[in-house]
Amino acid sequence: EEEEDEVVLAVAECPVCRQALAEAVTPPCRHSFCLACFQRCLQGPGLCCPLCRSRLSTWARRQQARAEPAATTAAGGGGG
Repeated sequence: EEEEDEVVLAVAECPVCRQALAEAVTPPCRHSFCLACFQRCLQGPGLCCPLCRSRLSTWARRQQARAEPAATTAAGGGGG
């Protein structure tokens, strides 16, 4: 008798918008959010995780600083 193995794929979802977590951002508190929701959190005055309220301001500034040179290079700026 042949047994079929059931494969269950758990799709991670953003805890804020409940959509599939395609472009995940994981801050030091280890909660994961989709990029769009995380960017909305950064636009608010608190700069904190919407789940645990841990402060993200220093970490977020470092992440932005790392992303900006890549964005400048991709846009044709910087370089030589």
